[in-house]
Amino acid sequence: ASAERRNAAGARPGATRRAGVFCGHGFVAELARWHRYVLHPAPARGTKFLRRSQFNLTGLCSMLVAAPAEDDAETHGMERKHFSDDDIAAFGQDGFIIVRGLLSADETEAVSEWSDEVEHWPEVPGRHMVYRETSVFEPEKRILQRIENIYPYHDGFHALFDDDRVKGRVAELFGEPAMLFKEKINFKYPGSEGFKHHQDQAAGWWDYGTLFISALISIDEATLENGCLEIAPGDARHRHLEREWKPYSEEEIKAMPFTPVPTRPGDVILFDSFVPHGSYPNLSDKRRRILYVTYNRLAEGDHRIQYYADKRKSYPPDCEREPGKEYVFRV
Repeated sequence: ASAERRNAAGARPGATRRAGVFCGHGFVAELARWHRYVLHPAPARGTKFLRRSQFNLTGLCSMLVAAPAEDDAETHGMERKHFSDDDIAAFGQDGFIIVRGLLSADETEAVSEWSDEVEHWPEVPGRHMVYRETSVFEPEKRILQRIENIYPYHDGFHALFDDDRVKGRVAELFGEPAMLFKEKINFKYPGSEGFKHHQDQAAGWWDYGTLFISALISIDEATLENGCLEIAPGDARHRHLEREWKPYSEEEIKAMPFTPVPTRPGDVILFDSFVPHGSYPNLSDKRRRILYVTYNRLAEGDHRIQYYADKRKSYPPDCEREPGKEYVFRV
């Protein structure tokens, strides 16, 4: 498998341009860590992390001058085996990197079968979390959108999320060990609305950590027609950092360099929580399943159980909802 920089049509491997440490991946995250560990050392479980209202992060970012990328893996005594210096530098600038064919055809077929198994699990309150949406083709019909919280209940997925090829790569991008934060399968059946363009950090994630990296694992082919991921890399990560629980407006989307990133089964995209991204509706006649696995720095703690407990309260899965009550998904 080869690591690639941004390219909608299949970028060249081994990008050589060195990058500075930009606010999304480096400066803002390190500022937040300083606030978390220096000003408030050893907090109790559940302590809130840095809130954007405490700092004018947009202003700070605008004053930032790019500096040479650090070799974080060597700094923390980690032996790097997945990514080159150029890969790490490219990720530091763009906030994402593509690894084509990380999973073999047989492995991808196994993940596809596991996804079918999970899809047919009976819905049980307090267990895995099943969400449906209204079809854009048939407004009177509800279709499966995504399933979350599967790590404790499926041996295959459990092993995959802990696999060094995924978790180890994330750790190298962090420059330190990683901890699983959350996981989901987006099924995106024909007629699925897609996901509004946003930054993951805006979805209340500041309550759990200062930086996250997600691994998008393509189960089916993702194309323009079925709504592949779109990413706005680089400087776009510096914008609108003050917002929370808000997707981008159409005007903001038009002002950003969003680039479609089609993927084939077994491809993986790794991107940080400041990268603007989203997808459009699936207008094809086939489903487009994507597995998202998100990690935080091990040093920032294990927040997975708390995250899902909080989500059950704020946006419960379909089988746990109160009849007659309206639930609105924000980001």
